[in-house]
Amino acid sequence: MYVELHARSAFSFLEGTSLPELLMARCAELEMPAMALLDRNGLYGSPRLHLAAQRAGLRAHVGAEIAVKDAAYPQSAKNGQIGGPVGEHARPPQWLPHRIPPEPVRWPLLAESRTGYQNLCRLITRYKLRTGHKAEGAALLSDIAEHSQGLVCLTGGDEGPLAAALARGGYDEALREVKRLVHIFGPHHVFVELQRHFDRAEEHRNQAAVRIARALGLPLLATGGVHYALPCEREVLDLLTCIRHHCTLETAGRLLAPNAERCLRSAREMQELFRDLPEAIANTGELSSRLTYQMSDLGYRFPDYPVPGFIESGGEPMQSFLEKRTAEGIRNRYLPKRDDKLFARAKQQARRELALIDKLGLAGYFLIVQFCRREGILVQGRGSAANSVVCYALGITAIDPVGMDLLFERFLSEERGEWPDIDLDLPSGTERERAIQYVYERYGRLGAAMTANVITYRGRSAAREAGKALGFDPATLDRLTRLVGAWEWRGPEDTLAHNFHAAGFDIQHRRIAKYIELCERMQDLPRHLGQHSGGMVLCGGQLDAVVPIEPASMPGRTVIQWDKEDCADMKLIKVDLLGLGMMATLKDCLELVPRHYGAPLDLAQLPQNDPPTYRALQQADTVGMFQVESRAQMAALPRNHPTCFYDLVVQVAIIRPGPIAGNMMNPYMKRRRGKEPVTYYHPLLEPVLRRTLGIPLFQEQIIRMAML
Repeated sequence: MYVELHARSAFSFLEGTSLPELLMARCAELEMPAMALLDRNGLYGSPRLHLAAQRAGLRAHVGAEIAVKDAAYPQSAKNGQIGGPVGEHARPPQWLPHRIPPEPVRWPLLAESRTGYQNLCRLITRYKLRTGHKAEGAALLSDIAEHSQGLVCLTGGDEGPLAAALARGGYDEALREVKRLVHIFGPHHVFVELQRHFDRAEEHRNQAAVRIARALGLPLLATGGVHYALPCEREVLDLLTCIRHHCTLETAGRLLAPNAERCLRSAREMQELFRDLPEAIANTGELSSRLTYQMSDLGYRFPDYPVPGFIESGGEPMQSFLEKRTAEGIRNRYLPKRDDKLFARAKQQARRELALIDKLGLAGYFLIVQFCRREGILVQGRGSAANSVVCYALGITAIDPVGMDLLFERFLSEERGEWPDIDLDLPSGTERERAIQYVYERYGRLGAAMTANVITYRGRSAAREAGKALGFDPATLDRLTRLVGAWEWRGPEDTLAHNFHAAGFDIQHRRIAKYIELCERMQDLPRHLGQHSGGMVLCGGQLDAVVPIEPASMPGRTVIQWDKEDCADMKLIKVDLLGLGMMATLKDCLELVPRHYGAPLDLAQLPQNDPPTYRALQQADTVGMFQVESRAQMAALPRNHPTCFYDLVVQVAIIRPGPIAGNMMNPYMKRRRGKEPVTYYHPLLEPVLRRTLGIPLFQEQIIRMAML
């Protein structure tokens, strides 16, 4: 059995070309039971590999190539030659590596246990945050020694510590380097790695590695040093290499790979390649069986809310505290409405929601999102949180979900198995940043961080970078980039090549044909890591033991190495703190109205039937009105003629991508104006769709329809 234990994905950012899902799909095709992903300086692609492995019934091993800064590494071999005999009577080989290993050297590390995974996350966080700014950084030997427990170290390929030592001082230096690895990780946690890509210098290194392994009694390990799933992806890797080194394919020279051998290979191919060292193949299965850690066991826990007296013996539990705050909020919100039936329905709905919150253990989540109110920062919940009467009672939202007959299950459902998502709108500018920094202060720099946003290559960015690598002149490059950026797929016959042909380019020309191909193949590959606009992940305990943290480009912020989708898939709870200009205007109104009119202003108690407001809306006099000031909204308002608050809800909803793409907007507007009869596909749908004239416009309606 063979298991690939050293592969990179496209999340090594310009040093790999395959997405983790493609790597795992290729493993399944090759009937390989597991694979290890060791991306450069991070675990960026590990969640996706883990989820892909679960779907395929395979195992995903976690690891990373860790940059290590050591006083010995900056030294390089004189004239590129390495001394030291390989055999008893062998002459010193004139090793001429494909390239001198970059500085700092990369140590391949694999997580054997949950302790090892936590140490790997903390190790990456340690040296990433040490720089204080967005940069790669490098670990110190003291960092690795402190976090070595539960980790397995490989001696690496042409960028690993063994290759660096051979390039620096020959066999004796390499022997000392491997002894140092054994000293740090222990003899049972160091494997001497062998790779074969039909490179003579690499094979000289393998001979030295075998001799060192025999001398120290260490196991050999065959790996593919994988950079892509399929050989055909080598072209894309060459392109990414040119982007990374700011050169063209014509001038890249030996920066480019000499062949396409860094692909995933089958067990039969690897056994044939290492037929002289069968133990190196057998050890891959043995080591894979030792790597028991799976990312389904992250150990993540949302932080507790500091309930007064909670820590002391007999203190009040968070759930009880939440129930009391909710009951107070319902009285404050509903009693002024003077509607006993509405008040009773709200209390009944709150009991149902609180029972589910208690069952899922989410009391702390609902209490924590109140921190902005305690700090005197204007905050307003948006999205599906408005469907929760608990959120309404706590002041997180200002829309009455009971009076509006909103469906709580859109926000939180046991069957969906998803965490709730509360988006909090804050006044853009200093108020929002104050809220973000308060979260950092409250939970610590290792207990909270922004979620990442993986920036990928899209039309224009792919077109420009591919054109640079192919050496197009600036004028031609600008024209090509505009052409690719303006192209939109409209049907089976509409291709990028057809668009180029229509623009007068000879698509049979070799450079143009290759350019079009590379532009298409670069689409959606990770480009670099950004930060989410406002999503923050909080953790009870230390977040840096769950996922690595690194500095964001904005001073004073940190970001985890996973984007928001990966966070959701890995069951990390995210709180969105979003900046909104209109919230700054509302904040001014809340201060100015009492000052000039002598009356307090409560957003939750605003009248919903103000005639002058509706006259302005019906006349499309909405410049400066949030959500209804676009040209599309102004064009639709006179035709829809809103007369009540729910009409406004529908008005905002129909001018959105979903209803427009689903052809829901025009049928609704025709029915609204009496130009089309109101019909239902089935009598059971009438209670669900009556308020929107038989046209489904909201997610709540889709959920209710599915529940019928």
